[in-house]
Amino acid sequence: MSNRSRIEIRAEVPKDNLLEISQASVESFVTDAVDAYVTIRIDGRSPFTSPQGVERPVYVVVLEFLLDCVEALTRLKARETREERVFLTGTLYAFHLSMSGTDVVFEIYEHDRRVSRPITSTQLPLDGLVAECCAAAKSILETILEANPRLKAHETLVNIAKLAAALGQ
Repeated sequence: MSNRSRIEIRAEVPKDNLLEISQASVESFVTDAVDAYVTIRIDGRSPFTSPQGVERPVYVVVLEFLLDCVEALTRLKARETREERVFLTGTLYAFHLSMSGTDVVFEIYEHDRRVSRPITSTQLPLDGLVAECCAAAKSILETILEANPRLKAHETLVNIAKLAAALGQ
């Protein structure tokens, strides 16, 4: 495990999802239908690569993932818990987060029915992970609201925005 790594989290909603989002009303918008490609890099390298070594994003149910991530980091930052698990919803992957002083041990596991296999593990500043999670949440929310400004009143989007803003302070 390397000491005090840097993490990057980027999310991109595919164009076909944006078309569906643009046509939704506040009442008909289904948050668990919003998928995105999430790219994670630790010290500039992705733990998710093809057999040929090509970096590949992970396709996730993005709003559920971001909400879970923001909530878990809020609890860690407030010292309510020392360990959290965040599933990359819609995949077999999960983040395992555990506090070590002001740092967090960040592990990615692949889960299937019988086994949990570690993919990568590193230690990084909690504030760095918080900043990346908040930036990803802000970026996805901006993308959704740019596609459909009517959704700014949607309860889940408002909740994610409020939690991410409070976490980022």
